[in-house]
Amino acid sequence: MTLAEFVALFGDGSVRVLLDWDALGARGCPVDQVVSRSVDVLGDLFTVWYAEGAEYTATGARPLRVRDVTLSGDVRGERVLAIERSYRAAGRPVQLTLPVYALPQERYLLLDATHRSVAAFRSGLPVRLLLCVLRGPVDAAVLPDLRHH
Repeated sequence: MTLAEFVALFGDGSVRVLLDWDALGARGCPVDQVVSRSVDVLGDLFTVWYAEGAEYTATGARPLRVRDVTLSGDVRGERVLAIERSYRAAGRPVQLTLPVYALPQERYLLLDATHRSVAAFRSGLPVRLLLCVLRGPVDAAVLPDLRHH
């Protein structure tokens, strides 16, 4: 997959993190694809959600992995639970195409679909994952959340 194809799939506003698309384009960042059926791979994805509801701008904010997200009675939690119920009702493997940003040591930061990813992980159903891995610089000027990685 090329960067242009990644942008065509995810650059229309569905990725709402503060990603500097122009900087990535200027650098010609490569995009890889990773296919997995592992719920552990899904659970290990870092999210742009932070422990104790911290904002990405907070010093020392701790990013949560999909497996670490706990739900409260807020809108975010209700949305995850609704998606989880729909996955369970369907009763088949959950298929997700996910935009992720490559981090050091073959770790990944989920750029979109956090609600769906957490719901799939919580559902206990088998998963089929296509990770579209954007390999850009680990630079907070390109993506502010990277300051925590």
